[in-house]
Amino acid sequence: MRSIPAACAEQAQMRDWEEIGELGRGSNGVVYHVRNRVTGQEAALKWIHIEYGGESGLSLQEFREAQTQLLDEINIMQKLSRTPQIVGIQDYAFHISQDGTCMDTCIRMELLTPLVDMLRDRSISVGKTARLVRDIVCALDACHGQGIIHGDLKPENILCSGGDFKLSDFGVSLQLQRKFYRRVRGTQYFQPPEVRQSREPSVSSDVYSLGMTLYVLFNNGMLPFQTQLNREDELAAWRKCCEMARNPGSRYPAPKYASPEVAEVILRAAAVEEAERYQTLQELAEDFSAAIAALADNQKLMPLPYFRAEEASGVHDRVYLSTNRRTFRLPSLNDSG
Repeated sequence: MRSIPAACAEQAQMRDWEEIGELGRGSNGVVYHVRNRVTGQEAALKWIHIEYGGESGLSLQEFREAQTQLLDEINIMQKLSRTPQIVGIQDYAFHISQDGTCMDTCIRMELLTPLVDMLRDRSISVGKTARLVRDIVCALDACHGQGIIHGDLKPENILCSGGDFKLSDFGVSLQLQRKFYRRVRGTQYFQPPEVRQSREPSVSSDVYSLGMTLYVLFNNGMLPFQTQLNREDELAAWRKCCEMARNPGSRYPAPKYASPEVAEVILRAAAVEEAERYQTLQELAEDFSAAIAALADNQKLMPLPYFRAEEASGVHDRVYLSTNRRTFRLPSLNDSG
């Protein structure tokens, strides 16, 4: 693989794989479509490059934290690899330069279609969202059963495999049993108010993130209070969401394309107050399935509206790489000037 450093590409576990295309690119690396020269098997290969100083501007401490984060992500994915609803890691290789100032990591994974890419090309039926919820709840239950909080659930981290859905990107995941851990932020639009206010993430955080993911799916890809797919309206809506966190008992408006029953489930999952949310993911999944089942057949088959890339003007960035959270973090109130 000529685009990937030879030190990684020539390791035994990567030697038989060749690059056949690029799937995504970020500030720290690339995700490639690769194929095994011997078996013909295809996969996705996530290559991440981090370095101390230079153009990256990482301090030595940040560089070491990024190294630890990458190894944590690999360990978590391996631990959860037997769960069908979680993206499986097939192999990995890493190389640290002789002077210790840079590290290249290659992670080979299942080749799947990101949910956001699928939605840009075609619609998803409302009924299909019930399967999405069931699959992601199974994935999150597996995480929580291992003492792991995902911490960055959003549409970009849900991948599609035929009619199934899988959870990916464990770069922000936190071990529940740790007494101390690094404060790493996920994508703030999908994080609950208490986490944005620097409280520790919890199981309830993942409940909220799933609720907000459903919210944007049933609101044409837009946040609460957002009416247009442009950056200005997005930031204005985000300010209103942040203001609600300071008003106990407040609630987001119902997503535009949800029935009253479906909207009630979504709004409870994404409740501003932690105590008002679903206490278990199973209860959320059961209520959501029941709300979908209550719809008439023609409603279940109606395509769910969603934005296309050319319309969105960068509303949702296509995020594959998550090493440097400062690069991919969506703006907070302080960012808007």
